[in-house]
Amino acid sequence: MNVVHLTWGIPWPPTSGARIRDEALIRRVAALGGRVALVCFAKDEKEIPDLDPLRSICESVDVFRPPKDSVPATIARVAGSLRAGRPLAMQEFYFPELAALVRRRLIETNAQIFQIEHSLMSAYVECKSGLSDVRTVLSLHNLGWVQYRRLAELPGSLPKRGVARLKAVAMSGWEAKWAARFDLCLTVSETDRRLLLEKNPHLRVADIPNPLDTVALRPLPRKQSARFLFTGVLSYAPNADGVLYFCRHVSPALRRRVPGARLMVAGTGAPPELRRMAGDSLELLGEVPDLRPVYAECRAAVVPLRAGGGTRLKILEAFALGCPVVSTPVGCEGIPAVHGRHLLVAGSPGEFARSLEELVNDDALCARLAANARDLVQREFSADLVGARLFREYEKLSGVYAGSLDRE
Repeated sequence: MNVVHLTWGIPWPPTSGARIRDEALIRRVAALGGRVALVCFAKDEKEIPDLDPLRSICESVDVFRPPKDSVPATIARVAGSLRAGRPLAMQEFYFPELAALVRRRLIETNAQIFQIEHSLMSAYVECKSGLSDVRTVLSLHNLGWVQYRRLAELPGSLPKRGVARLKAVAMSGWEAKWAARFDLCLTVSETDRRLLLEKNPHLRVADIPNPLDTVALRPLPRKQSARFLFTGVLSYAPNADGVLYFCRHVSPALRRRVPGARLMVAGTGAPPELRRMAGDSLELLGEVPDLRPVYAECRAAVVPLRAGGGTRLKILEAFALGCPVVSTPVGCEGIPAVHGRHLLVAGSPGEFARSLEELVNDDALCARLAANARDLVQREFSADLVGARLFREYEKLSGVYAGSLDRE
């Protein structure tokens, strides 16, 4: 089976949720017999990483870096895109040069499957025009209108909330309509699948959850500690808001209950406001290539998110490593985890602080949550199982069966 896979960003190294998901699924598809031609839209990459790990699993790897257009060239490109009926939100992501590259790969590889990551990249579905054997797949890491609606509801400056509200309204109008141009849509949870079908009941939608390598990520020994861990790219607004919420509202109550409590934050892009807070109760670690030693030093992982969409790989990672988790309801949305069985869910700063205090003082609770959560990840989110599920969708869609999967 020949697959052309267009990603937003380079899925290596696997240091963020999107990269982890994309790389894991590409690797499993290739292992099952898929010949993957990878095309990466490297809009935000300051440096191109070593591509050999991707080349080892893909037939080809192309990296497209947008040209630095002059103002007239940018105006001409955007005007042409608008005339073609593409939403304004897609303009900074659509480049005719990239479209030409993608179409060339579709033709050269005789592709049966063309998968695109993220709705903002969905205009590239036009690249398959006239190629009747190509089946198109749109992978939605989250639903944009849900994410921006929640950002608009957060406390903050009126201009930022107003912009988020406008984006939510706009994406509510076009996201599901553009999804209808694809033969198949992928969501990361059953929750997102239902929301998307409510927008357009005629879509073909499959739930392909975020995958995790449960072989590489094994439970770590837990130690008595007053350290807690948050992981995530801090240039992503919901992550930055979550850490600020924790520092302002949870940490003061927590330190009264647990003297010396300290939040460790692993992730790049910390905003100035957060950097100013670093001190006794907050340590900013920046990018951490291997998080396992940090997890081993912490009593629990925290997910204090109030906005965002999709599902949080940071929770699944903690589950796999045997690290107890405390999350807001939004933070654990879409994951079939039960409060008190797999994790603790806290809906207010006081509940969050009390839950962390409980984990510090109760070894048996930590062990029970960790064991149940690890079992859940192995049953529902193992990369091998999720990759096989995606490959079956490819086979059903294309009618091309590779013979690498056992079938009932």
